[in-house]
Amino acid sequence: EIQFIMDLRLDLMRNLLQSHESKYEKKVQSRFSRLRTKLSKYRDNQIKAIRYNLKRDLRKLHKKHRNEHQSRKPDIIERHIDLKSDLYAPQMRFGEHPQRRHEILSKQLSREYHIEQEEEDAILSWLPTIEEPKVIKHKPKSIDICIRETRWTEEKLKQLHSDLKAIRMKVKSVDEGPRLVKRHEQLVLPTTPCRSGTWDNKQKQREESAIFIQKLVKGRAIQCLMYQGRNRCRELIEELQSTQVLEHEDYDEKIHMINLRQLQKHQSMQENRLCEILDSLEGKTICGILDFLSKELIRLEDERRAHAFALLAERERCMREAAEAGRRQAERNRRREFDEMFKQIIKVNQDSVEAYLEDIVREEIDWISDKAAKEHVSEICDKVDAVTKHAAENATKLADEELIADMIYNFVLPEVEKHNMRKKIRDQQQSYTRNAYISLYEKILELPSIEPLQVVNQEVPVQNENEQDIEAEEIELPISKTEDKKRADSEIDSQSDLMEAQ
Repeated sequence: EIQFIMDLRLDLMRNLLQSHESKYEKKVQSRFSRLRTKLSKYRDNQIKAIRYNLKRDLRKLHKKHRNEHQSRKPDIIERHIDLKSDLYAPQMRFGEHPQRRHEILSKQLSREYHIEQEEEDAILSWLPTIEEPKVIKHKPKSIDICIRETRWTEEKLKQLHSDLKAIRMKVKSVDEGPRLVKRHEQLVLPTTPCRSGTWDNKQKQREESAIFIQKLVKGRAIQCLMYQGRNRCRELIEELQSTQVLEHEDYDEKIHMINLRQLQKHQSMQENRLCEILDSLEGKTICGILDFLSKELIRLEDERRAHAFALLAERERCMREAAEAGRRQAERNRRREFDEMFKQIIKVNQDSVEAYLEDIVREEIDWISDKAAKEHVSEICDKVDAVTKHAAENATKLADEELIADMIYNFVLPEVEKHNMRKKIRDQQQSYTRNAYISLYEKILELPSIEPLQVVNQEVPVQNENEQDIEAEEIELPISKTEDKKRADSEIDSQSDLMEAQ
């Protein structure tokens, strides 16, 4: 049985250890998951912040360099306001003015050439010559040169064309009016009325055909004049068209290539930055995770080692407890056997002592009750004597007779009834005590007892029953006597009260 109990305890301990290990594994997994989610959220937030800052910086750079490579017309006001413009710079640094390049005539006078030659030959050979400092060629700066201003611009050509046309057509040139002035539409005048009856249909047709021919001739003349002016200025027009088309095409291609290169550079820079940021973040996260995992692995190994030592110690403790429990159980059983033997041996002496003590208690009760009854009876007698003396002195014979009748009626008759009631109570008490003794005797027989003591145990209850019956009868007599005395005293007190009231 002890081995079975120990096996059960070991099974319970094994189940508890398995449940603890499963709970610990769940806790560790939940901790890893929380840490993973936290790190992923931190990484996502960092990536979002970096991307947001990158977009903001790119927008700033784009806004800053947006208008650098756009083609725009040169503004004279901006050139005069900006102190860094070419207007305030020395224009003749390289020997020619860029704005008057079309006006420079490359002519060298012979006189000037001879003067320079003579000056060079007049230098003495014996004088020390000083070498001129070498000119350091600087790299050309990436500055957008302003658009070349030529004399024959589109506006000037249009103005020239309009002037020539006005001269040819003998039409005065009308300057353009202000543009912000509100223009009023000219009202269409109604046709001039004509008589319907004077002209025939043929005349109308002739007039309309003549007007139509005049319009055609006039339009053809204007067209011929336009063709003549175009042929006269064809070379200039073709030159302007070719130069403008080539310049626009080259400029558009350059701008397109520059924009493509800038976009490629920006994209490559963005990709490199993103790759660097992601690599750094991934390295940090992986480094932290590996560090955490290594620490957790070391801690887990230590915990497992400590857990194994704890299991061994627990097993040894359980084995020692089981052995100690077996020894305690055997000692407890042995002690119970000795106690039972001692109880069976001392049982007789204990019963005799109890009977002796009960006798002493009963005697003391009887003595005290007798003493109290005597004192009470003496007090009642004194009271009755006083009452009788008082009644004898003051009452007449009729009063004496009534008193006697009342005493007989109130004392003698109830005394008989009291005697009957006492007898009934005594019978009931005897039956109750007899039943109690029988039940106690049956329970005593049911108890396990030693064989030599059976005869003694059988004789003792019989003697006890006889002694208890005798003692009960002896106790009942003084009890009944004391009760009768108390009732008589109460009746005498009531009668004395009635006499005093009368």
